[in-house]
Amino acid sequence: MAYDGRVMRQALQRFEEDRQRRQTQYQERRERIYARQPRLREIDGELRSTMSRIISGALRHGTDPRSAVAVLRDENLSLQTEKRELLKKMGLPEDALEETPACPLCGDTGYRGGQVCRCLREYYAQEQQRELYRSLAEGLLRGVPLLIKKHPDDPLDYGEVFPGARTIGPVFPAELLPYVFRGKRPQRV
Repeated sequence: MAYDGRVMRQALQRFEEDRQRRQTQYQERRERIYARQPRLREIDGELRSTMSRIISGALRHGTDPRSAVAVLRDENLSLQTEKRELLKKMGLPEDALEETPACPLCGDTGYRGGQVCRCLREYYAQEQQRELYRSLAEGLLRGVPLLIKKHPDDPLDYGEVFPGARTIGPVFPAELLPYVFRGKRPQRV
C-alpha cells in the first residue's frame, strides 16, 4: 500500500505523542508505587545490575562466569519472589511495574517485519479522515452550521476540524436522534 508522506508524518507525530503520553503515565505510576513501597525500587535496581555484576566479576577474576551466573540466578529468583509478594500485599498485579506496549504486535514501534503495523495504519486512517473533513470544512461546508453526532468509537475531535460546529453529546444510539430535536427539525444536519 502506498502512503501519502504528509499524512504519514501527521500519523507518526500523533502516534509518537500518544506513545510518549503512555510512557509518562507509566513512569508516574511506577514512582507512586515506589513511594508507597521503597523496597521495590531497591529490588528493581538490584535486578537491573545483575548482568554487569556477572561480567565485571568474570573479568576481574578471569574465571568462567557460569558459576557466578548460577548464584546470581538464584538471587534474582529470590528478588523476583519478594517483589511479587510486595506487590500482592499492596493489592497490585505482578506486572504493575512493567511497561506493557499498547500494541503487542510491534511493541509500539509502528512497524512489524519491515511493514507498517496495524496500530500505525489506524493512526494513518484517522489522519486521512481528518484531512477529508478539513477539505470539506474549507470547501463545500465552509460557513454551513453543523450539528455532529459522533459514533461511540470515533476518536476524532470534530471541534478541531470543524470550528464552530456543535457536537451532540453524550453518546447515544443514532436511532434516538429524531427525539433529540423534540419536534423541531434542524435546518441542516
